[in-house]
Amino acid sequence: MNKYLLSMVVCLVIAPGVAIANTKDLQNALAKAQYMLRQATQEKQELSGKVAQLEQEIKQLKEQTARKIAAEESTSDKLSNKLDMYQQKFTELRANYVELLDSYRQEQAKSTELSDKLAQASQQFQQCKTDNLALYGVNQELLGKYEDKGFWDLLAKNEPFTGIKQVEIENLIQTYQFKNEDLLVKDSTQETPSANN
Repeated sequence: MNKYLLSMVVCLVIAPGVAIANTKDLQNALAKAQYMLRQATQEKQELSGKVAQLEQEIKQLKEQTARKIAAEESTSDKLSNKLDMYQQKFTELRANYVELLDSYRQEQAKSTELSDKLAQASQQFQQCKTDNLALYGVNQELLGKYEDKGFWDLLAKNEPFTGIKQVEIENLIQTYQFKNEDLLVKDSTQETPSANN
């Protein structure tokens, strides 16, 4: 466009130096040149307006792009921080899990050990109950033998008329029977064997 305008101006400058053939042709040429100049100026203004508009659009696009980049960087930073936080939390939770698992295994081992000890103690207790019941039976048998034979025979010889000693011996036998029953290990489902009188 500028070359076209320049060539027009050159023509106008050179034209006076050349013999002017006709004034009318010159006026037509001048009018044509002015028209072309106006048209070129108008096109230049339109193009300048379009350039300004495009520059404004470019500026807006740059600003939008800068804002988007800043927002994405901010989001990226936030996500990176969250990822770091989650990784730290995961590490803590994994450590807690390992600790709890170890604690659970230790408690499980203690529970198994206590169950074994309880079973052993229960077995020993059952044996003690069995032995205690057998001892109770032996004591009852001994008391019965003394009641039936030895003491009565001796007392009858020593005190045949009053019978005071016989009552004391019966009281003593009964006291031993009560003490024997008190020492008996009782099961909640077992009743005390009745004493022989």
